[in-house]
Amino acid sequence: MDADAIIIGAGIGGVTTGALLAARGLRVLILEQGERPGGMCAYFSRNGYVFQSVAGIYSGFELGGGHDRVLFELGLSIRKTALNPGLQLILPQHRLNLYTNRIELLGELEREFPKGRARIKSFLDVLDQLEEVFSSLSRKPAFRAPHTLADKYSYYRKIHQVFSKTLPSYEASPAGLLNELIENPGLKQALDLLAFYYGQQPLKECSTLYCAYLLGIPKRGIVYLKGGAQGLIDLLVDFIRKHKGEVRCSSRVDKILKEGRRAIGVQLQDGQTLRSKYVIANTTLENLHLRLLGETRLSKKIKQLTENVSPRWLPFSVYLGLDANVLPGEIRENVLLTVDPEKPLGGTNTLFISISPADDNTRAPQGKRAVTVSCFLPKENWARDDEYHQRKERLETAVIQSLQSLITFVGEGINYKESATPLTYEKYTLRPRGGIISLAGTRSGFGINGYSNYTPYKNLYLVGDSSFPGQGTNLVSISALNLARIICS
Repeated sequence: MDADAIIIGAGIGGVTTGALLAARGLRVLILEQGERPGGMCAYFSRNGYVFQSVAGIYSGFELGGGHDRVLFELGLSIRKTALNPGLQLILPQHRLNLYTNRIELLGELEREFPKGRARIKSFLDVLDQLEEVFSSLSRKPAFRAPHTLADKYSYYRKIHQVFSKTLPSYEASPAGLLNELIENPGLKQALDLLAFYYGQQPLKECSTLYCAYLLGIPKRGIVYLKGGAQGLIDLLVDFIRKHKGEVRCSSRVDKILKEGRRAIGVQLQDGQTLRSKYVIANTTLENLHLRLLGETRLSKKIKQLTENVSPRWLPFSVYLGLDANVLPGEIRENVLLTVDPEKPLGGTNTLFISISPADDNTRAPQGKRAVTVSCFLPKENWARDDEYHQRKERLETAVIQSLQSLITFVGEGINYKESATPLTYEKYTLRPRGGIISLAGTRSGFGINGYSNYTPYKNLYLVGDSSFPGQGTNLVSISALNLARIICS
């Protein structure tokens, strides 16, 4: 055999799983189609600036968090700085700093929304209880996303116990909690903005437990990693190589090889075949079944799940090298911005902004900042036709115009500018139309209704945001921890 485990894709799920398996003595081979590891977490350099591929925030480094558990198990550490507030929400009439400390957060909410403090506290208390349930389900070593009848029984029993204790008078949905406990429309808009950023879907369509986890991220702690998320990727890749593993870039896997209902290896684009005991796909559910497995007929459940996660929102990002002096003094490293609350969320009306800190000279020259501004466009056809570049330029201009509502003189401080369309993301990540959506975050795809690390094929596993527990690097790391225990048990 060429390896004990072949992993398709060197995103955060792939390299984390690879490092955990290598630490357990398995020979690991990771195949990445891109020029460098990282997937959606990859950074790239331009004219002295280092940009995030998509504006993102990083959590899970607190004690017991997904990244913390991985690094502890591997005996590794990474330089990080706690951000407090870790996230800033800006609407035309409100500016909210989401502090880690609950007392500070309540003070901030009371300042912006003087009425209804008791209801706001009740809402946060309920979210805390639900978040603990979600965390306990996802972090227990023996727990894997519901798979057997015994798993299903255990899962339903836990959920029933929790909801009977914490939600006796509310609907089992975030919308029900909001309607019952939150009256201020501005606060509802702020919470909806959070849910849209984390899950690219309205709050009412999120599963309640998953929503509670997402809204609790600032409380658990948001950090900045020295050199960005690429530093974490590089740390894990270095660990794999030191433990006799291999990470091959510019190696596109065309299909997974099977004998009956058992995976036995992969075939590369150049025709080379590689054999292994285990095959692990760090990709989307749709990409796994339709491209890598070449299935023309999907089972009813898989078909329903792939339809549920067909992206409704497509990413578009603008990368700016900015003079630091054009940034307002009160702006934070991570900002969610709504330009016009009367318009629907999405498009250039809703921006997600990530700014490199002033003290990280690995990201930008002295006196400059690397800024990634991302938005999500309504699903529509994109093609590299005669209109492609004009369309790209129009959107780039619209994003910068929206950004001016926050950074008034942004146009005067731009030293470098570039943008990425849904087709750019599709090219480098193999995600259909570049779409970013978590199966586990939808009400129809969470937990018992979702997809675990298991697949219908023996020795073939799934890791990443299409598997339980869900989207974001912290939950993807938990998915990798669960999978490593399944394989090595």
